[in-house]
Order: sequence, then C-alpha cells, then structure tokens
Amino acid sequence: MLMGIPVIDKDGKKTVITRWAHLQDYKFEETFREYKANLLAFGRSNRNQNGEYLNIGVSGTVIKMGAGLFEQMEYGNTEYYSDTNQVLKIIEDSVSELCVGKIPVSERKVVIRTGERGAAIFHKGVLNQVNGWQIMNFTQNPGVISKVSSPLHSNALSAGFQFVEYKAPNGVVLTLEIEPLYSDPVRNKILHPLGGTAMEYCFDIVNMGSTEVPNIQLARLNGQEEMRGMRSGMRNPYTGALNNPYMSFEDDKAEMHKQATLGVFILDTTRVKRILPSILA
Repeated sequence: MLMGIPVIDKDGKKTVITRWAHLQDYKFEETFREYKANLLAFGRSNRNQNGEYLNIGVSGTVIKMGAGLFEQMEYGNTEYYSDTNQVLKIIEDSVSELCVGKIPVSERKVVIRTGERGAAIFHKGVLNQVNGWQIMNFTQNPGVISKVSSPLHSNALSAGFQFVEYKAPNGVVLTLEIEPLYSDPVRNKILHPLGGTAMEYCFDIVNMGSTEVPNIQLARLNGQEEMRGMRSGMRNPYTGALNNPYMSFEDDKAEMHKQATLGVFILDTTRVKRILPSILA
C-alpha cells in the first residue's frame, strides 16, 4: 500500500500497518460491528406465545433468537404523538413519571436517543420554552455570533446555536444523542410526511440506571470471547511470509471469518420509554 494505516494496539502503542490484508480486515471489522449493532437494536425474538422455538437448524439443533433492545422497550412504555410542537412537554411529563418515587433528584439525568430530525424538533421545543428568557445576550454568549469570510460583505457574520440539553424542574436533566440507525433508509422503510424516515422522529428515553447496576446491559456467553479465524493460501496475508505449510487454498488468497454470540437485556422496562410519531402506530 502507498499509505499507512495508524492503529493502536492493546498496550496503547501506536503503529502503522502497510499491508493490504490489514485494510481488508479493518473494513471487515467495521461491517461486523454494524451487523452486531443491528442485531442488538432490531433483533426480534422467535419464541411463540407458548414459549416454544419452532426454528430448527440443519443439525437438528433448536435456533433461539432473543429480543433486541427496541422490542424489549416496547414491553415497557410506548406513546405516540402527532403534533411536533408538543414533543418537549410529552418528554418532560414522561420522564417525570419515570423518576418520581423511583429515582433520587440528584440522579435524574436521562439520555434521549433520536434521529437528526428529532434533534431539530427538540431544539425548537427548548427554544420556545425559554423564549422569554434573555439568553441571547451576546456579551455572555459570544459564540452565538461569529465573524466569517464571505465575498458578499467585508463584515460578514455567522449566527446560530442548537440546544442538546434541557434542565427541567425537579432535577430532571434531558440530554440528547443522535442515533444514526434511525436515519438508515434500508432498515427503516416507513417515511414521514415531513421528510426523512419515521424513525428519525422517534425519541427513546433510556434511563441507564446507576453506574453500579446499569438498567441496560450487554450479555455474552460466560468465558467465551468473539472468535476470529483465517484460511490462507501460499503466503500469510498479514506477514507476507511464503511457503505456508498449512495452506487452505492453492491460490494466493485468504478468507477471514468472525463469530459472536451476544445480546442485550433491560432489567426494568418501566424505566425506559419510546415516544413515536403517530405514523408508526
């Protein structure tokens, strides 16, 4: 390769790799991580109402598929809205219901995951809420207006800001995060009348719980890490070494394989909530 790929090993040491196989392995790992993320988020359980699994593999083993994060959240609280101007109030009321009598005031920090269009709705809602405050004092907020270069004027200016956090009454702090999966048109087929996918208007209230016992946790098989394997031909694709005594192909090529068994679970579904546009009802 004509360009190096900087990487950091397990010891934190930075090195540069220059072999083609490392680039392909990097791209493969990106795709593999995307598969795992889709599985954890959108996975659907194949267990029927009687608690039975009817899918049988070629070997005769029963195939068990657990519910993903979104399916588990649906067992908790789901609410639909049609008026985007009321979203912030719905979120504030929903979080209050989740917190009162359950979470101390000092720990009411809630993460809300949404799409890019949902982030714009959240910003407009907060802007309307604080419209009567004198928040646009340029002396105290110099970043709101800044000088830029433009052929249109010798003293060109740029103005703008975005609210990504809102401090509601009774210690509730709402922090916004963008979820790229909501904007994926391949995964999300239903479109919204205002543009984009309907999932971009989804607001997922994810109360992660305390740091000691997170409410949402990843699950893995005890003692079993993710597996990696390779089959190669006459040479090692990573080191370039020739005369591979355990070659799998007569051609000068290699195959990489990866396998992972993992899942996600919610300890208390009453501490999470989905606020969806009415088109998804």
